[in-house]
Amino acid sequence: MDNKEIRNLSMKDLMDKIREEKNDYYKMKMNHSVTALENPMLINKKRKLIARLLTQLSVLKKEDLK
Repeated sequence: MDNKEIRNLSMKDLMDKIREEKNDYYKMKMNHSVTALENPMLINKKRKLIARLLTQLSVLKKEDLK
């Protein structure tokens, strides 16, 4: 998911996506601790995606306050 797609999401969609991505992230981490993933860099990519989603959510919240 690129930044253009993230910017077009509504606040509700962002919160749903964050919840979904966090669940996937925790599952990935748990699976990686048990057996090695084929591509462990996916964990970093997932974490960075969550950070981008959270950043956009905070931007939308600030815009609502104005």
